[in-house]
Amino acid sequence: MLNWFDLEMTLMAYHAGILYEANPIADWVLNFHGPAGLRVFKVTMVIGSVSAFLIGRQLALTEAGCIGASVIYLGVAIAWINYPLFYL
Repeated sequence: MLNWFDLEMTLMAYHAGILYEANPIADWVLNFHGPAGLRVFKVTMVIGSVSAFLIGRQLALTEAGCIGASVIYLGVAIAWINYPLFYL
């Protein structure tokens, strides 16, 4: 859910011309396949990540990685909430 929120906010800021996609692979997908392509790319990445977490869910490192990723995305969401949206 937080990943999708980040994606939509990034797309809004990207199209407003006030932000660029820092991930070079995602930037390439966005430039050649547009917003729909980037959405497909992000969904594919989330499915792959969730699958990896499910496969290794009994390992402490996997649990720490999941918690870490959640904290990072929560931080990103908070940053977006505090972003000056009048630019969008």
